[in-house]
Amino acid sequence: MVKEQKKLFSQLKQLGAEVLQIIYPNVCLACGNALSWGQEYICLACLQNLPYTRYWEIEDNPMEMHLWGRFKFERAVALFHFEKSGKVQNLLHELKYRNQPQLGVFLGKLLGRKMKENMPCQYDTIIPVPLHPQRMLERGYNQAKMFALGLSEVLECEVAEDILIRSKASPTQTKKTLFERLDNVANIFEIKDSARLNDKHILLVDDVLTTGATIESCANELIKAGTIRLSIATIAVA
Repeated sequence: MVKEQKKLFSQLKQLGAEVLQIIYPNVCLACGNALSWGQEYICLACLQNLPYTRYWEIEDNPMEMHLWGRFKFERAVALFHFEKSGKVQNLLHELKYRNQPQLGVFLGKLLGRKMKENMPCQYDTIIPVPLHPQRMLERGYNQAKMFALGLSEVLECEVAEDILIRSKASPTQTKKTLFERLDNVANIFEIKDSARLNDKHILLVDDVLTTGATIESCANELIKAGTIRLSIATIAVA
C-alpha cells in the first residue's frame, strides 16, 4: 500500500511539474525552446549539437598551439567553439548578464565529465580568473567561479578564489587588439598566500578564451609565485 502511495505521489508530482511547465515554461538557454520534463538549462537537441571542441581528446590542439610560447602549461581545453550570434554566445550571455549562475556549474560538470573520461585530470586546485570587486558587486557572482565549482565536483579537487586577486579594474577587452588586450590586463592581478601554490597542479579557468591575454596575465602571476604545474580550461574558445 505504501509503495503504491509513493508511486501515485511521484506521478502526481511529475504531472504537476508538467502542468506548471505549460503555464510557466522553462526554456533552453541556448535556443529558447521549451525544455522537456527532466531537462535543465539546455535541451537535448542542443546538448547533442552544440559546437564541442573535443580538445580533451587532442593533445597539441589548436587552443594549446595558440598559447604556445607565452607561458608554460601542460594542457588547455575548452568545451565549445564560440560562434558570434550563435547558441554558445546565448549561453554565455545568460551566464554573465541574465543572473544564471547555476548554468556555469552545469557547464563545468559537462566539461569535467568529458575531461575525466579522456585525459589525465590529477589537479590539486582550480583557480577561477577573478572579477574586480566592483564588477563582482554589480553582477553578484563570478561566472568563472561557478564554472570552476562544476568542474571541481566532477574532478574532485578544491576551488580556491582567494589566491589570485584582481587588484585593479580594467576596461572591457571587446574590440581591442592582442597588444591592447595584453596592455589592458598587465599588472592587474596579484597573488595572496603563494605558499599554497608550491608543487601543485593548478587548473586555471575562465569563461572565454579569445586572444588569451587575460589567461596569460593570470598564468604569469601564478608561475612567478610558486613552483607549479599549470593547465587551462574555459567554457568557450573564439
